[in-house]
Amino acid sequence: MKDSLHLVSNKDRLDLFSNLFDLNATLGLGIAYVIHLVVLIILIFGIYYTTFRRKNFVFTFFLIGSIVFSLSYVMSNLNLSMGFALGLFAIFGIIRYRTDLIPYREMTYLFIIIGLSVLNGLSKNNLSFSEVTLLNLLTLLTVFIFEKVLDLRNESFKVVVYEKLDLLQPGQEEQLKQDLKHRTGITVEKVDVVKYNFTKNSAIIKIYYHSKKYENGSGGDGGMMSDDGDDD
Repeated sequence: MKDSLHLVSNKDRLDLFSNLFDLNATLGLGIAYVIHLVVLIILIFGIYYTTFRRKNFVFTFFLIGSIVFSLSYVMSNLNLSMGFALGLFAIFGIIRYRTDLIPYREMTYLFIIIGLSVLNGLSKNNLSFSEVTLLNLLTLLTVFIFEKVLDLRNESFKVVVYEKLDLLQPGQEEQLKQDLKHRTGITVEKVDVVKYNFTKNSAIIKIYYHSKKYENGSGGDGGMMSDDGDDD
C-alpha cells in the first residue's frame, strides 16, 4: 500500500514538472521563433525597407508577425475547430489600421495586448509553463528591442505647396532640405513629390520628419495644406 502511494506521489511530481517545464517543446519553440524572425528580417528590412525607405510600419510589421506566430503556436496545440480558429482571428478585425483617431503605434500595442491575453488564456493546461513564459518573453523582448534599442522614432509628415522647382531636381536634396528647414523650422529627413503644377510653377510635396523631436511643428513660407500625418 505504501509502495503504491509512493509511486502515485512520484507520478504526480513528474506530471507537475512536465507541466512546468517541457525541454523539447521549449527548444522547438525557440528554434521555430528564430527561423520566423529571420524570415521577417529578410522580408521587412531586406525587401520592404530597402525598397520604400520608410520606418513607419517596421515596428507594426514585426510585432504583428510576432503575436500571430505566438497565437498560431498555441492553437496548434489545441483541439480547435476551424470555425473557432477563424473566429479567434476575427477578434483582430475590430482593429482598423486606417483610422485617424488612434495612431498606428498605439493600435499595434492594442493588438499585442489582445493577442497576449488570448494566448495566456488559451494556453492553460495545454502548454507547459516554460513555453508560455518563453512566448511572453519573446514578445516583450521584441517590443523592447524596437522601442528602446533600435529607437524607431515616429515619422510624421506635412504636405506643402512648394514653388522652388529647381530644388526638386536630382542632386539638390541637401539644398532642398536646408531651404525647408529655414522656412518651417523642421529638420527634414525625406521629401516626396506628390504632384507638379507647372501652370502655377509649384509642386505639392510631403516633408517627413521625426515627430518626437517636433510634436508641434510650425508651418512657414511653404504654405501647409494639411495637418501632420503620422503613420505610426
